Amino acid sequence: MNLCECGCGASVKKRFIQGHSSRVRKLSDEHKAKIAKGVKEANTPELRAKKAEFQTGRLLSDEIKQKISTSNRGKKRSDEVKKAISQRQLGIPRPHRRGIKASEETRRKQSEAQVKSWLSGRRDIRYSSLETKIAPYLEKEGLLSTALGNKCFIKCEDRTRVPDFFSYKTKQVVEIFGSYWHRDRKMPSGKEHELESYVVEMYNKAGWNCTIVWEGEEYDAFLQKLKDKYPEV
Repeated sequence: MNLCECGCGASVKKRFIQGHSSRVRKLSDEHKAKIAKGVKEANTPELRAKKAEFQTGRLLSDEIKQKISTSNRGKKRSDEVKKAISQRQLGIPRPHRRGIKASEETRRKQSEAQVKSWLSGRRDIRYSSLETKIAPYLEKEGLLSTALGNKCFIKCEDRTRVPDFFSYKTKQVVEIFGSYWHRDRKMPSGKEHELESYVVEMYNKAGWNCTIVWEGEEYDAFLQKLKDKYPEV
């Protein structure tokens, strides 16, 4: 298994994931400033309006979606960028969804369609570089990765979960929690991020044991322990 040479940790057939080769090119600050200035000057309000009009109602092919997904794999946004994206989303009117709640029948149909799409291979499950880095070592422990195409759908109370790693034999799952999406706070919409205790309890009620590994020092220590145990990987 080859890894992207930019250091993102994603699996690749050649040297780089599409778009990641530019990461190893070192540009001077002056060159970067010129590029940023040129892009800013070219991206006028008129041009943005034309782009928005062109994209409205346009359906992307599966091939284009796959290329976009591949180019974004392993990219990490800074906290500043994440905050800017969140701020831009605030106050955006969505009249077509305002006050509308899907019925139980609609939610069931959406869930079934999503599972069918994953099983048929038409839709990839999103994954992070944290998962791809640790996948070969957890496989030695008998835990398979859903990010690498292994299918696992666990019915937990009123929803179906797709764990990061699983073992049907031992009824064990491992979830990798990123420090952004699993923060203990409310999102701008008012919805709370998933808490660790909630996820563990949900799996336990479904008959599974759950181990959660947090991004950062805990993840690094967990990965290093596996590397020491399986140096041949």
